[in-house]
Formats: sequence, structure tokens, C-alpha cells
Amino acid sequence: MWKQSKLRHILSPRLNIYTAACVAAAALALQSCSSTSSDDDVAAGVELRFSASAADGSRATTLTTSATLNDFKVWGTYRTKVGGSWSAQPVNVFAGVTVNKGGDGNWTYASASTPLQYWFPGCYYTFRAIHPATVNAAFTPGSDAASDRLSVTSFDATKGVDLVAATHTRESLLQGNTVVSLDFRHLLSRVDISASVDKAVTGTFVITGIKLYGFDTVGSWSSDGMTTNTYGKWDNLSGRDNAHTVSGLDITLNSEPQSLLSGDNTVLMLPQVIPVGAKADITYTENGTEKTVTADIYKASYSLTGGYQPSRTYRYSFTIGPDQYILFSKPEVVSWVDTGGSNVIIQPDK
Repeated sequence: MWKQSKLRHILSPRLNIYTAACVAAAALALQSCSSTSSDDDVAAGVELRFSASAADGSRATTLTTSATLNDFKVWGTYRTKVGGSWSAQPVNVFAGVTVNKGGDGNWTYASASTPLQYWFPGCYYTFRAIHPATVNAAFTPGSDAASDRLSVTSFDATKGVDLVAATHTRESLLQGNTVVSLDFRHLLSRVDISASVDKAVTGTFVITGIKLYGFDTVGSWSSDGMTTNTYGKWDNLSGRDNAHTVSGLDITLNSEPQSLLSGDNTVLMLPQVIPVGAKADITYTENGTEKTVTADIYKASYSLTGGYQPSRTYRYSFTIGPDQYILFSKPEVVSWVDTGGSNVIIQPDK
């Protein structure tokens, strides 16, 4: 049976840094991990803390970065040693508990319905977390820590929600600190289009809207295979009749390339093999006259092996040339990186 432990979570205000001394570790090491707890366990317990960070980037009205990550939902279990092996049946610690960052930078979750928690020494812990906390996610315990499964079904990427998730596993207190560092990974792909006008072209060109269509827009994600450097699994993709539509743009082009899908207009896509019918309609005015050009994204993406991958930006570029012909170049791939780092740009061969 699942049992509620008394493992306390107090979230560290610092990001990406393991910070807390292992208070009373020696005393706790003498105790064994069990599936029950007592007042004495709590009195001798060591606080378990979180730190949380997210890579730069993403959509709609809120960019999810370490600075803007203000809440997440967490599931946690631990397993005991049985005959020298970790038990298949986990003990529940957190069941979709929402954790919030306060104005002072401290993270907290404790409420009347969610007691504070403490470590049990000698147990093996698994944590799965997702943001936004409002996402309808489900957790299914597995036969071992690696197979504890967090999942989201029927996620609609056209809503512009930046979906990020984190995982952490460890044997309690053996890592010399009490902090569980949750490094959130972006689960979606970004698509951007940059545009410019050839210097030989005269006139005024203003981008007014973009419609990306023919892509899978609905899918289900699970933490299967998720580690620090992998992003879980997407499947059951559908929704090619839907479109990512950005309207109300007012971007005057010049000879310098400008991003058309950034800030509040950022477009997030499901990771996917790019469908044959994937296209982009770009609406613009030339000296006040409205025009639309259609780009074949499938053909423009032939150099992308494996299609769109999680946590990557795919930037397509086009130039309006003499006689208003429009040239598209191969997309460049930009990795999202942790706050404070530098973007790594992989430039395909010309």
C-alpha cells in the first residue's frame, strides 16, 4: 500500500546549486529506511529541499526561464531495501503537490492538506515534476525507480503553453546534501522565421501575419526514458487540421534579418518528423498592398535528420529579392541553454 511519509520539502531560493549541510547525517545513518514513520523519525529528520531551474526560451505570453519559473507540480516516491534489493512497491511521498516560489525567493508547498516532509535515510527516492502546475498530468508508479511514469495526454501545442519537466533520483543523504536539484527541460520545439529585404529592392514591406499548418499539434508525453540529458517520449500525435496562427504583426523589413516569431509571438511545436504537407503562409504588405507567400516547410527542412527535437529552436530565413522573388535558406538549429550560458548555433552546410 502507498503510505504518506513525513519527508519535509523546503525549496532553496538558489537555482542550480546544491547548498545545504547534511545536518544530523551521522545519526540518521544509524537508522534504517522503513515504510512507516514516527514522531522520533521526524524529530531526528533532515529537511529535504528543492532547487529549480529552466533553460531560456519559449512562448506565448510567458517565457519559462529560471527567473520566471514560479511553480511546479511534483510527485515523489521512495523504495526500501528488501533482501539486498530495492523493493518494487514504492511508498508515496508527494502525489501531485504544487510547489510555489514566494516573493522572498523561497519555495514552499506546506498547507493544511500537505504536511511538511523529511528524509528517510537509506531509501531510494524518485522525483518527477512538471510546469505549469496547471497542466493535467498523471503519475503511475513502476516496478523500479526508472519506470515511475509521469504523463500528459492530449496536449495541444497551439495553446502556446511552454511545457517543461524535470526528474531526479537518488539514495537519501548519500550525496552529501539535502537539496533535490530539479533541472527543468523544455519538452517542445520552437520554430522561428527571420526575414529581410535585398538591398537592391525598393519599397516598404511589412509582415502582418504567419500561419503554420500541416503539422501534428496534439500529442501525449511521458517521462519514459527521461534523464538529465533526454526528454522523455512523445507519441499519439495528431491534429494536422489545426494551425499555429500569429496575427496582428507589424514588422517593417529591411536589409538586416529580423525574427518574426519571438517574444509573445513565439511558436512552440510538438517534436515530430516534419510532415510532407507542412507549410507556412506569410502575409505581408508591399507599399500598402497585401500579399501572401507560401513556404514549403517540409522541403525547406530536408537537412534536418529526425525532424524537430525537444528543446531546440529551428529558424527559417527568407529574403525578398528583386521582382519580389522570395528565397528560403536551410534552417539553423539553436539549442536552448541554461540561464547565463551562451547559445550554441549549429550552422548547416550551405
